[in-house]
Amino acid sequence: MSIGSWVWSGDVAATVTDDYGRKDTYDVKIYSDGLHVGDAPQTQVSGRINLTPIADLGITGVLKYFDNHYAAFNPENRNNKTRDDAYKLDSVSLLDLHAGYSMELSSYNLVFGLHILNLLDTAYASDGIDGKEHNAETTKIFYGFGRRINASISVQF
Repeated sequence: MSIGSWVWSGDVAATVTDDYGRKDTYDVKIYSDGLHVGDAPQTQVSGRINLTPIADLGITGVLKYFDNHYAAFNPENRNNKTRDDAYKLDSVSLLDLHAGYSMELSSYNLVFGLHILNLLDTAYASDGIDGKEHNAETTKIFYGFGRRINASISVQF
């Protein structure tokens, strides 16, 4: 579990000098005080249940919850006093299912695995880049993967 409350602290007023010529300067005012930091969910909770219904068979369910996820933005672009927070993505819960069966064959240990990620095929926004109006229409949204299935066999010797 990780629960944060990350906000930018303080506004910035500065005179910036050109790195190359060292002659040109310009004034910068950044109004970011109190805005939520973007680009990562500030609330992340995960839980798992492990089951062994028969010998050598393991089944694990993993539930993940993400909330308070604000779109990424460049604080340097916050040059007016409106102090509108970046667009806040919807919270999401994802369920993964993992299963593994191990058996001995001759002198080898075989492990068969099956992994179903996003079992419920939940549609969700996994990330975003804040837009001019700080809303869903102007924010670039990146959607998470749908259901994925992965099967594996490993040999231990």
